[in-house]
Amino acid sequence: MVNPNCKDEYQDDTPVLLCTLSDHMEVAMLEALLKSSNIPVVKIYRNGGDVNMLYLGASFTDTDIYVPSKLLEHAKELLTPDSDDIIDTEDDFSEAKEEYAEKRRNRAQWLFLFFFGIPIAVMLITYVLAVLI
Repeated sequence: MVNPNCKDEYQDDTPVLLCTLSDHMEVAMLEALLKSSNIPVVKIYRNGGDVNMLYLGASFTDTDIYVPSKLLEHAKELLTPDSDDIIDTEDDFSEAKEEYAEKRRNRAQWLFLFFFGIPIAVMLITYVLAVLI
């Protein structure tokens, strides 16, 4: 059966397995990525996962992602990161770690002041006032 809404170049192309995913959020993200590149996607849920999707809104089984065989290489290229996309994570994380450590120290100082400094100051003031009166 030929789908009249499908582009002519895809109608005679057989779907091939691109990958298998176990998380329905990953499936949704991959489907959006492929559809944004005009690659048709067929999802096949394993072991009754389609029934789970129907009743529960999530499949707790693996999902096979199929794309047309003519577009398989293009789909694989979309899944592999470019060297430009790969960033040096050590530098980025070291700066983030330093910022987090500084925020944590400041938070600890304020908490110490709030829970110990202020009550001790209040106790000293009440003691001094009690002695003077």
